[in-house]
Amino acid sequence: MIKGRYILSIGGNKIGEYQNSITNDGMSIIRSYLANPNIEWCGAISIGSLNSTPSSASNTGMDFELIKSPIILRSVQNSDIILKAVIDADIECEIYELGVYPSVFNSTSNGYDDRLIINFDEDWYDSTTFIEISAGNYSSISRVGSRSLSITQSSLDFSADLIFDVSGYSSLDNISFLYNVTSTGSDRTITITLVDDQLPTAGSKSYELVIPGNTTGYNKISVPLGNFVESNNFNSNITKISISTLEDLSAAELNIDAIRIDDADENDPNFSLVSRSLIGTAGGSSNSDFVKKPLGVEVDIEYRVEISSI
Repeated sequence: MIKGRYILSIGGNKIGEYQNSITNDGMSIIRSYLANPNIEWCGAISIGSLNSTPSSASNTGMDFELIKSPIILRSVQNSDIILKAVIDADIECEIYELGVYPSVFNSTSNGYDDRLIINFDEDWYDSTTFIEISAGNYSSISRVGSRSLSITQSSLDFSADLIFDVSGYSSLDNISFLYNVTSTGSDRTITITLVDDQLPTAGSKSYELVIPGNTTGYNKISVPLGNFVESNNFNSNITKISISTLEDLSAAELNIDAIRIDDADENDPNFSLVSRSLIGTAGGSSNSDFVKKPLGVEVDIEYRVEISSI
């Protein structure tokens, strides 16, 4: 029998232990590893900030991954195989889900992997005046970083500088948004623009994102890159991202926590989610459903796999 669990610690003090589900893909990867030790089965531990789906053998990915941290230590204790990773001190977040992958990067993606693009600890400014936006445009409620962007019923047009090459991503890969509806209303339309302002001709890709406003709480919405509409000479080297919306007095109010890109078109059987666990319950948002990762503090994560005869 193979059983796994995650243990989170700060400064050597355990703050939580969480049973996992080893996925169907994970069992296949472990069998491949036992037949061929040159295949890695556990090279990284992933943390995420969403818990929409329960932990189960049918899981194929994290709900909203923030980072993958490499395994830095391997050992054996009694019937446990122990694998350890560290979440760096410069990361601030709320951890709702944990996962294991064979490696940090998918070799078949050639460097164009899943990754967090930006959150709202970055410097955002008014797209017209270029003046940094005020604290009133943010909320201190955020699962990624220290603040999120508040989308009220008023109009806005904000931008942030960003250096990001999307030339290796396909039209099937997704841009994903972690958001929190704070007050219900009609659906909210937000224009997301990826700007490439390199000379001699600037270009952009835009998409009108419609976020459902009928239910409060956290969720994720994903848009294929192929759905973004290109304008002028967009050559895939993003230098700025803009978020804009028009005044709508009947629309839902919400916060956006973070934006990431998901490499959705790569299907490598040796790079799949091996294990997943939730801190609490699916869809839960109480203090027992997450672990707060403070800024300036490292968090140790152990993944312990017990192999026994019963």
